Amino acid sequence: MGAGPAALCIASELIQQGLEVSALASHSPKEPWPNTYGIWAEELESLGMASLLGHRWKNTVSYFGHGKDEEGAIPTSHDFDYGLFDQAAFQKSLLDRCENLDWAIETAENIVFVGKITEVLCSSGKKYRARIVIDASGHRSPFICCRS
Repeated sequence: MGAGPAALCIASELIQQGLEVSALASHSPKEPWPNTYGIWAEELESLGMASLLGHRWKNTVSYFGHGKDEEGAIPTSHDFDYGLFDQAAFQKSLLDRCENLDWAIETAENIVFVGKITEVLCSSGKKYRARIVIDASGHRSPFICCRS
């Protein structure tokens, strides 16, 4: 479930492994992503995907905690370049890898476990059944809860 980078990365890898994959998202996977995404450039290079970077920073630093002492800011230097994805290129590359993926544009309302099968119940009244359901719909998923 989902149409963002996590959902498309997972789906594309499962498809590459020869598994049968279906996708459910509340909007078209071709809609532009609203967020920006970054990564350590070396991670993309090791995958042969450095061309997906829209911008690359060298000599990167981070600030942790309060980030200051009496003298001023205390940076933590990194020995890695940091990159910003070219979102359109990243999204297109994942969609290309998911070329034959069947997309159901639906809103999931509930998830029910029936024996070894999981049913996703949608607002349209349709039910989708799968052995495994992966919720990659984002940080506001109603299906992930915390119990005290």
